[in-house]
Amino acid sequence: MDKLIKDINEGKFPKVVIIMRGLPGSGKTTAANKIHAATKKKGIILSTDDYFITEVSEFDPKKLGIAHEWNQNRAKENLQRGSVSPIIIDNTNVLMMEALPYVELALEYKFDVKVLEPETSWAFNVDKLVKVNVHQVPRRVIEARLKKYEKFTEQDIITSAKKKMAATEQSNFSFKEMEKAVKNIQL
Repeated sequence: MDKLIKDINEGKFPKVVIIMRGLPGSGKTTAANKIHAATKKKGIILSTDDYFITEVSEFDPKKLGIAHEWNQNRAKENLQRGSVSPIIIDNTNVLMMEALPYVELALEYKFDVKVLEPETSWAFNVDKLVKVNVHQVPRRVIEARLKKYEKFTEQDIITSAKKKMAATEQSNFSFKEMEKAVKNIQL
């Protein structure tokens, strides 16, 4: 993390999205805040948790999908501006598919992508995580998330995002070609 902060401050990553990932209580938010402070608060921290603080005032698991979409929209708005960096996504991102929308957006807007996991000694210690997580996430939820914790590298998720984007572009191209052909037939 210190090397990334140094690289950002030295201008090696003028436009970067940092994907935080880790279980509740593992130190993601602490690390995100450290990066934000050390990069002179030029960027922004975006967390799906913010939805439950600013929009609805209490956590409701039924609204998680809406909350994730809300956070992705905030990320897109900041990426479109192009002047905010680093953009730190402070979510659990236990599965690659949870982080993938942010990586796709970052690549679309020509941002570098970095994936960081907390370097805490208790990052995968359920007993400690239950005690220290600020959202009082119950043991059974942390255990379930740990069982699903997907190992992937920064390069894995970037490659996956590029493939998905290429497939989408190809299908959009095919659809446009089909529309054109239909219009020609109708003429």
